[in-house]
Amino acid sequence: MRRMGLEEVFRVKSVREQGLEIVDTYDKRWAYFPANRSGRGLQGFTADFEIMRKDLCEILHESTKNRVRYTFGTTVESFTQHGDVVDVTFSDGRMDQFDLVVGADGQASRTRKAMLGANAEDPTRYLGAYIAYFTVPQPVEKGQDYNARFYLATGKRLIFTRRNEDS
Repeated sequence: MRRMGLEEVFRVKSVREQGLEIVDTYDKRWAYFPANRSGRGLQGFTADFEIMRKDLCEILHESTKNRVRYTFGTTVESFTQHGDVVDVTFSDGRMDQFDLVVGADGQASRTRKAMLGANAEDPTRYLGAYIAYFTVPQPVEKGQDYNARFYLATGKRLIFTRRNEDS
């Protein structure tokens, strides 16, 4: 972020968590891991440079949109690299050339599979858990701690909550 000149705007959007607390069914705190904002040493759960994905995407897009051509609303069907350029065919039939292709299409990325080949080892491994991410508005009340919370229930269930400034 420093080299891109974005450190200040990044820090403005950085998560404000004071730390992570582990609680039980009765809301009793069993462990607490404070955030390390020093930029040095071991980082806690909440790191010095930590930002929500939505905010990171907005910062990167806003700072590069006048110098970078973005393509939205379609997917990459195939691509071939020729020296310093990449020929791309999109799902809408359009073809184009790029210096760089960024595949931001998730954990089961089709772009990554196309790049590594059909026989590449799957980098994911099922751990016996399903995870869902979503936002629930829960503003921080005056005098209230601003912590991430982790509750481990029976039967391999857990609840993990984080707040964002926009919540």
